Amino acid sequence: DPRTECIVDCNHAAVRIFGCGQRSEVLEQPLLSFSTRLQYDGTPSAEAAQALHQDSAQLQGTLAFEWRMCRPDGQEWDAVVHMQSLRIAGRKLYQFTLEDVSSTRATQRRVGELNAFLQAMLDQMPNAVFYKGGDSRLLGCNRRYLAHLSALDDFSSGIRALDRLTKPRRVEGKRVKGVNSFSPEDKALLHALQDPWVNLLGIRRGELLRVLNMLSPSA
Repeated sequence: DPRTECIVDCNHAAVRIFGCGQRSEVLEQPLLSFSTRLQYDGTPSAEAAQALHQDSAQLQGTLAFEWRMCRPDGQEWDAVVHMQSLRIAGRKLYQFTLEDVSSTRATQRRVGELNAFLQAMLDQMPNAVFYKGGDSRLLGCNRRYLAHLSALDDFSSGIRALDRLTKPRRVEGKRVKGVNSFSPEDKALLHALQDPWVNLLGIRRGELLRVLNMLSPSA
């Protein structure tokens, strides 16, 4: 009920997900009594609920959001909430559907920690490293790879780098030309120039911005 902000009805699945034994423990209780003190961004739950209430004043359809919950025994859990406005006998009510996604969020946190660890390892490598998806889109790279691409900041540096890499050179008295005669750094730069996100006028910097937050800050 938006007037009292209390639960007026629920099913047995709601009783279980709230961690209660019977409906009477849920009915007439404010939803905040089943919430943690703070939400994910540090906002007090009461303040976040008030903002949500204001946003839902003109709600049409369904509003979905994540909410940090707490059971009576102190167990905290993560919920995806679907909120819908309805009217019964001239009375405006909100219907909430809850889904416990604690396991999913825990898995996402573990994957994020693993990715951060792997990125830190990549950033410590002396060679330029990048990886792509099946459609050849750049998915990530290490700091050394970005250092190579930073040489393409001005409009002519890409052309100069390609010209330097493709010029013949003398090795042990022989005139040679080809990728095998290049240093590892030159090879990495040549591969960078061949990447679909790079053109001869320079790197499309906007495409790299989305991977910068994957780099470890200590590298």
